[in-house]
Amino acid sequence: MDVAGFLAQSHVLLVVGKGGVGKTTVSAALAGLGAAAGLDVLVVALDDSGGLTSLLGLEGPLGYEEVEDFPDTVDALIVEDGSKVYAAVNAKQHLHRRRFSLAHELGHYFMHRQGMPEEDITIDNPPSADENYIATKSPAEIEADLFAGELLVPLQMLKPHIQKGIPELSRLFLVSEQVISIAISRHMKALYK
Repeated sequence: MDVAGFLAQSHVLLVVGKGGVGKTTVSAALAGLGAAAGLDVLVVALDDSGGLTSLLGLEGPLGYEEVEDFPDTVDALIVEDGSKVYAAVNAKQHLHRRRFSLAHELGHYFMHRQGMPEEDITIDNPPSADENYIATKSPAEIEADLFAGELLVPLQMLKPHIQKGIPELSRLFLVSEQVISIAISRHMKALYK
């Protein structure tokens, strides 16, 4: 199988190793090959060196900031300020909520950067205060939630720990028990075959 075929079959690909072994170079090469093959590619660098963004020809890394004075109703958002883009997360939220909110907003940033319809009705933005209204999530919100769950609880990392209880998995992955429950139900066949 060629590299493009391998990438097409991969849902998540992690490039890890000791310092200086070429993780950044390999990551950039794989991202380039995947994009050239017409695949949707998301590259996440967990260091702040900026080497990967430089190799990919991007303007700069996406920044991160925890904001103390967000209202309780705001978990996180992506802020574009001139040429800077950063994820702002409500510092008052629990660690698990902050991580999920950040991953959710990253999902919006990478999948919906061209814009989301203004008329999207979401659970965060109901159209009225009518107590009989049942809030629903838009497809974009659902996609961002799924992105966050896959990023924070990848199947290949969940598999070796599946025999642990939901509370222990929640502590292990630093996500809520609800996120763990959803991850398990989404991957039921793969986890228990």
